[in-house]
Amino acid sequence: MHILIVTMFGFNDAFKFSHQDQTASTLTHLGHEVTCYAYLDKKNSLHSKIVEEREGVKVRRFLPPKHIFSKKLRKILREDGPYDVIHLHHLRNEFSYEIVQYSLRENIPLIFEPHGLLHDPYLVKNRDFPFSGPILDNIILTKTQLFKKIFTRGPLLKHFKNYSQHFVLKKARVLLALSNHEKDLLKRITNRADIEILPHWGGFTPYLSTTKRFFSRHKGSGPLILFVGQLKYRRGFDIAIKTLARLKKKNSSITLIVVTNNTDKKRDLLDLAHSEGVAENIILKENVSEEEKFFLYKQADLYLSPTRYEGFGVTFLEAMACGCPIVTSDIPVVREIVEHERTGLLARLEDPYDFSKAINRLLNDHALRKNIIKNSLEKVEKEYNKEKIFNKLVNIYESCIT
Repeated sequence: MHILIVTMFGFNDAFKFSHQDQTASTLTHLGHEVTCYAYLDKKNSLHSKIVEEREGVKVRRFLPPKHIFSKKLRKILREDGPYDVIHLHHLRNEFSYEIVQYSLRENIPLIFEPHGLLHDPYLVKNRDFPFSGPILDNIILTKTQLFKKIFTRGPLLKHFKNYSQHFVLKKARVLLALSNHEKDLLKRITNRADIEILPHWGGFTPYLSTTKRFFSRHKGSGPLILFVGQLKYRRGFDIAIKTLARLKKKNSSITLIVVTNNTDKKRDLLDLAHSEGVAENIILKENVSEEEKFFLYKQADLYLSPTRYEGFGVTFLEAMACGCPIVTSDIPVVREIVEHERTGLLARLEDPYDFSKAINRLLNDHALRKNIIKNSLEKVEKEYNKEKIFNKLVNIYESCIT
């Protein structure tokens, strides 16, 4: 098969464990021809190469179009094609309009994977706090809906951009959901029943046996808690800080390691840490390697994720595979991976007191901790097995072609 994978960012060393990267490299190793399109960002060395080859995968990068249309992308599609199947990722992908039009024009099966519907500002009022309000009914899926919007109210360009990002939900041959929650949302939004669930897999085996040391725990030091994620309010870093302040009242030597490759709200984090009196209990690690990240999972006493929303939650699989028990938010999607008292502990959303209570329980109940680690390892191996999930994806590709 000749497969085109279209995403926003990826296909570099920082994204080597992303679903898109692993799909592309595994397909290539099996003898398929794979081409990947992603965003070009000349100011970022990770996304600045216009054309490159990575492990046999051809990667092209383009500037996102300013006004939906892209003559350059259209021209390159003609030159690189024809394709047997196209796999488009992300609901806010600026390439969507040209990709969908190309697939319809050339009658090429299109598979679409939104990667977290509630990242979409047309569906939620606040992307950082998506469960703070109802799901909005603002998306435009069809030309009929588009014309109604144009004739009733609002700027033309805004409505057309809305349509260009969402009509793929109607036009794609197959919709892929990362979770049961996402599948239910897709059904509700599109009225489509032909939606496949395809979660991410745990394909990070090379780093599970790392022996290199990146951090030394001092003898007699307190518990070590790990937070991994973007410094955005959506990931709940502020709740982690407030939770740490409550934990410190009982154990002044407790430490929170914050690992992030996105420092968007770093100033907010530092200011909050000072105001809560826990600045000296935090270690901030920026832009760490994959090897160091997995080392920290194995060093930590637990993984804390007070997240307000997850499209899926790959960090949960990482922690589980490393034997690092999880305390996280009791919200949709998350509870499909982290089952309360079986593969982790769930705490009330936005509640630092409940998080601190769950953490103290996990630190002090050794039998519970041992059981959670055991169940987590089994769940990663059985339910998020790379070979099983990848084979399902290939079967979806092949069923679209035949």
